[in-house]
Amino acid sequence: MASRIVQRVRTPVQSSLRQYSSAGTHEDHVKSAKMWKYLTIFAVPPSIVAAYYNAFYIVPHHERPEYKEYEHLRIRSKPFPWGDGNHTIFHNPTMNAVPGVGYEKDPEHH
Repeated sequence: MASRIVQRVRTPVQSSLRQYSSAGTHEDHVKSAKMWKYLTIFAVPPSIVAAYYNAFYIVPHHERPEYKEYEHLRIRSKPFPWGDGNHTIFHNPTMNAVPGVGYEKDPEHH
């Protein structure tokens, strides 16, 4: 009984693996290359534009949270290897707080 179930599952899996194996004709490879070329040209740029539009126009901008000096946040076990060692590599003085200092810039006064 179990061997019949295994055989029923194995046959479609084996045939699908054969379909995606490297044993294909030159025409199959050319069709596949054209498909990926067209997807790259016609699907990727609209996807990037849609993601940009979503990130900067649809999603509302959030206000920064009030700075509170909690012990468990912004722990530095050793300083960062750049600058003064207290700022992250992509530090934004308006949105990223520094331990002990808070926000370095007011959002209204860029």
